[in-house]
Amino acid sequence: MRPLKVLATALALSLLAAPAFAEARPAKPPAAAKAGKKAQSKPDAAKREARILEALKKEGVDEARAKRVIAVMKKYRTEREPVQAEMKKHREALQKLNQSNSTDENAYKAAIDGMDAQRTKLAEIQKRQVTEIRGILKPSEQAKVLRLMNKAKHGKGAKKNSAKKTSHGAA
Repeated sequence: MRPLKVLATALALSLLAAPAFAEARPAKPPAAAKAGKKAQSKPDAAKREARILEALKKEGVDEARAKRVIAVMKKYRTEREPVQAEMKKHREALQKLNQSNSTDENAYKAAIDGMDAQRTKLAEIQKRQVTEIRGILKPSEQAKVLRLMNKAKHGKGAKKNSAKKTSHGAA
């Protein structure tokens, strides 16, 4: 029973690494870029889906299952986005309270409670996503996806960063 729990936990954690597939975006885009954001988001989503599909196929997941996994990820991404936006509002409100040294305990409580509620919603969405993906993939494919996610999260960048750290330490 323990290996099953470990596999389920590992799969859940690996799916949390899914944003590693997403392209890096600037923290705050210029106003002109914000205006054209809606038109630009569709090609980015298509590129992201193509990269994920290619990576899954490269790991040996057949194309039909890979496309089903991508569809599930897309479905839950649209469900997650409003929750993440709401969480961002609460986080920004909390930052403003901290910066202004506010003494309004009710405002602090509301911001923290709001963040906790959104965090709980995100965890529930993630759990449903993992359950649905596990229903699509065979255990061997789940292991391949797990390896892929770990590689994406810790792979090539870790070697570059460790080389930089050692060069700084020697100087």
